[in-house]
Amino acid sequence: MEDQAESDLNYHIWILIADLHHKMLQVRQNEVSKYNISTRQLYNLRIIDSLGPKAKLSELAKIAQRKIDVISRQSAFMEKDGLIRRIKETPKSRLLRLEVTDKGRENVYQTKIIQFITVIICKRIFFRQKSITN
Repeated sequence: MEDQAESDLNYHIWILIADLHHKMLQVRQNEVSKYNISTRQLYNLRIIDSLGPKAKLSELAKIAQRKIDVISRQSAFMEKDGLIRRIKETPKSRLLRLEVTDKGRENVYQTKIIQFITVIICKRIFFRQKSITN
């Protein structure tokens, strides 16, 4: 009987975590949508920017924990949107180096200013303290 209760509790905790993740992603997407960028693109931009000249598709895929073909497609869309440049290492090379453009760097900067996590946590703590004191 205890195993069933523990299993039910674990399931409910898992559901709460998934729900929290989903809601935080929605809030973040609403914030960055005014810059015409998705949260996934922003995540990739930050990785590329932090890697600097070492930014290659394989390295980005490893850090983002995505398949190379997925990263390749995303980078093609990001290049089309003017957020990054994909540069061949040599003229006949299939190896691409990724570089953040000024537009992409501006998006990274603008979205760093928005502190959605701090706002969410502060509101939750404020409401929790308010309800505890009442």
